[in-house]
Amino acid sequence: PRVEQSPSPGNKTWGAATRPAPVAELAGRGAGGAVAGPAAIDRWPLRPPAGLEVADVPPAAGYVIPRLIFDARLAAVAREATATWHTATVRSVELSGGVVRLRTTAGVVAGRVVIGADGANSVVGRAVAGAVPARHVGVAVRGYAPAQDDRQEMLLVWERAGRLAYAWSFPIDGRRTNVGYGVFGGRVGTPAVSRVRLTARMKALLRHADAADQVRGHRLPLSTGGAPPGGGARLLLRGAAAPVHPTPRGGLYSHS
Repeated sequence: PRVEQSPSPGNKTWGAATRPAPVAELAGRGAGGAVAGPAAIDRWPLRPPAGLEVADVPPAAGYVIPRLIFDARLAAVAREATATWHTATVRSVELSGGVVRLRTTAGVVAGRVVIGADGANSVVGRAVAGAVPARHVGVAVRGYAPAQDDRQEMLLVWERAGRLAYAWSFPIDGRRTNVGYGVFGGRVGTPAVSRVRLTARMKALLRHADAADQVRGHRLPLSTGGAPPGGGARLLLRGAAAPVHPTPRGGLYSHS
């Protein structure tokens, strides 16, 4: 059985980039259609504070696809492969007598193993001894802006801001780009940088971001290292296994 909090995915503060390694993994598991449609990324430029831009060519196909579309396609694949699907919120995880029980808003779901893929604030993660709590946080905004040209490149613009900070511009479909800006490394409990300030820096570093709409922000628990992937009959995936990595290393800190 599979338990999902919502029947449909929600959008997230995310650059929408899917890099070569996960693209190959999806294809190998019969879910290659999740990234169908957009042109492959053919260039990764990086503009550091000194102003000297460097660039590289990706080793294999990577894509930028809006999270709403990407998650909906993954959910469709999961529904086809799942015997039962429950729309509910998990309240607690209990392990007894070799059986894992999820107490949810729709009742109890039981099985031999539970795989938690419920994000950095994972209920399953809190039930696994040794899960690493985040000590630092980041905050970022994401929006959508008109494309400047037809180049399929993922641009990162770094700046000195007392801590790690950068803007991004990732092409979606030749007409739009996913643009954003984030500041990373503040201690948990300290005041976050305001969305107004983050948006202003995004527009200052990316001229085409002046026309950005659907600008949304979010706080992100950070990690610079891994966490135990689980224990016994409880396993963790992606953000549930460790908080977000503060540099663009394929999004959430993943575990195989």
